[in-house]
Amino acid sequence: MPLQKRLQELNEWLGEKVIRFDMYDLAGPQ
Repeated sequence: MPLQKRLQELNEWLGEKVIRFDMYDLAGPQ
């Protein structure tokens, strides 16, 4: 698998985790 493709998938995976973390942070207890 080309390196660029791997980096793109990793970036998308990390983006998903960051978005979910932000959602949990906003929905979590203040």
